[in-house]
Amino acid sequence: MKHGRIERTRQNLIRGRELSDIFKLERPELGIKLQRVSGPFGPIYWATDGSHRVASSKYAQMEWIAANIKDVETHNETFCSKNVLNLWNKLADSGLINIEAQKIENDEVWENYSIKILDSNLSWIILAQWDAWTFIQINQAYNKIYPGSIEEIADEKGIPPEALLDLRAYFEWIGL
Repeated sequence: MKHGRIERTRQNLIRGRELSDIFKLERPELGIKLQRVSGPFGPIYWATDGSHRVASSKYAQMEWIAANIKDVETHNETFCSKNVLNLWNKLADSGLINIEAQKIENDEVWENYSIKILDSNLSWIILAQWDAWTFIQINQAYNKIYPGSIEEIADEKGIPPEALLDLRAYFEWIGL
């Protein structure tokens, strides 16, 4: 027999415990909190609070859940060194993103740049902030939710699909 928070919540859902109690409908500030990022084939979500209730709902095969959803801004600004700028430019040259880079003039010690993401096929790329493993994991999850989507994007951009789905292939493609 399985034990733990997810299993207890799943059992409560199956037994018909009040959904308003499980999902905290009377007190939304205590409810499930999800972040949503849009993508070319549809959005992806992840839990920032209440992940055990999300997992329990999925486990109980619920068709919907009540949640507070926050859209994540992915066309924002980040800062980087010249070396990292070269990596951003590689992604821009591939057509995955459209960036605007500007050298930070008042930095006398390092050559740093301000990068603004103007557009991106994989909008969560800014969230990964050069954490390649996170980027690949999100791509894999997106491809699972929207089968074939990452391969289609890669093919359209002339990128080997495995470069967006496998960490080693990504590093080879990006030139690291």
